[in-house]
Amino acid sequence: MQKHTGAVKGLEFNSFSPNLLASGAADSDLCIWDLSKPSAPSLYPALKGGSSSSGGSSEITYIAWNRKVQHILASSSTNGTTVVWDLKRQKPVISFRDSSR
Repeated sequence: MQKHTGAVKGLEFNSFSPNLLASGAADSDLCIWDLSKPSAPSLYPALKGGSSSSGGSSEITYIAWNRKVQHILASSSTNGTTVVWDLKRQKPVISFRDSSR
């Protein structure tokens, strides 16, 4: 399993679909891995580097699946940005940034 070009900083399995693993990395990429076909991870273009409103690319440091809705994922980055993603729609639902960063 190789897709990221930077160090992987966050990993989490989806509690609804245990074969799905989300990974976030220093290269600012977010990948969704289906462990039944690990050679073909999904790299959502809308997820790469965040949105322009989130302040551009930054190292992803933490990710977490929503515990109630299986296609919602949150990511946090070193620039203080947290983004909630809708993977069905392949785009951010909301993003916010720590103003002290």
